[in-house]
Amino acid sequence: MISSGGDDGGFEAALAPWLEIAGVEAAALVAPDGLLVAWVGTGKYDRETVAAHAASSLAALTGLAGALGREAPAVINAGLPGADLFLAPISSDLTLFVLGDSGVISGIGRKLTST
Repeated sequence: MISSGGDDGGFEAALAPWLEIAGVEAAALVAPDGLLVAWVGTGKYDRETVAAHAASSLAALTGLAGALGREAPAVINAGLPGADLFLAPISSDLTLFVLGDSGVISGIGRKLTST
């Protein structure tokens, strides 16, 4: 497991169960300004760049929702070639980012939004 190395392990410990789901490759907590708070999983990505793009994607889609007269999204699912990801704002200060195999993440996202 690759972690951000920046905290005492509390955030990484909270993220670790995501890696127990077959097909999940990485999970992270990201601040609204794109700061990477914690990361568990694969080390093959530039984690800081992923965090920055995750935050800006959430901000853009939140702005779009507002422009459409809708509330901010609770969960954002995105299908990429060969992978899925989702973003879920868990507080005003943190967003959960999860990356995994196609189909795995969208299924988790649907389950989260139905509860």
